[in-house]
Formats: sequence, C-alpha cells, structure tokens
Amino acid sequence: MQKELVEKLQRACPQAWSDLGADPAVSNMAFGVVIGVGWHELLLNLSVMIQIELNSHPEPRFKFTAVKEKFGLLNITHKGSTNDSIYEMIDAAQDESVIVCEYCSSREEVQIRDLGGEILQTMCEWCWAECQLPLP
Repeated sequence: MQKELVEKLQRACPQAWSDLGADPAVSNMAFGVVIGVGWHELLLNLSVMIQIELNSHPEPRFKFTAVKEKFGLLNITHKGSTNDSIYEMIDAAQDESVIVCEYCSSREEVQIRDLGGEILQTMCEWCWAECQLPLP
C-alpha cells in the first residue's frame, strides 16, 4: 500500500494503527497493510468510525494486529477491545470487501476470482480482463 494512503489511515485512527512498522516478533503489522488500493476507502471509513467510538468509549489497548487479503476478502485482526460496536464495524468492513474491487474500488460486476494456485482475489470485470491479458 502506498505510503500516502497508510499515513491517512494513521491520521484517521492513530491508536488502531500504532503497530505499523513494529518489530515482526511483536506484530504482523511490521509487514504493513497487505491489500490493494481499491480497499483503502473501506479501511479509511472503518478507521474514522473506530476513532469516533474510541473517543466515546476508550479502549486504551485496542489496535490492529494484521490487515491483509485472505481468500479474496479483507481480513482484519485486532486485540485489546471488548467493545461490541468495534467488532461489528470490523465485521461490516470485511463483509463489504466482497462487493468492492480490491484494485480499483469499483462496485460493479465484482466477484471473487480464482487466479490459480489457490489464489483468490476480489475483482471487477474490467480488472479481471486486464489480469487475463498475455504478457508482452
């Protein structure tokens, strides 16, 4: 994910993203946010909503521990929260990822596509067609 996009996420909810760039022995967030830019808006909206919830109901130990694509879906793991609202927000963002192209953020003709070798990705018809073009 581009540095500029990661910085926006960190500004939206600094606490949730506090482990970005941490020691790999401590957090999987050392590896960054491992998704396509098409899901950035999902994460940005989620971060803003979580920050609003944290402002109202502080959870001092809450943070993301991994944000990646898994089996074609957005996969977010976290720790330090007992707040049901935060769990529901994260579940909703993960559920929404199935209808948003991971590459271009289109919501039209989006499906989980099998790229072969057990690699699944959520793509719109246009990105899928581009992916299928032969290499020069």
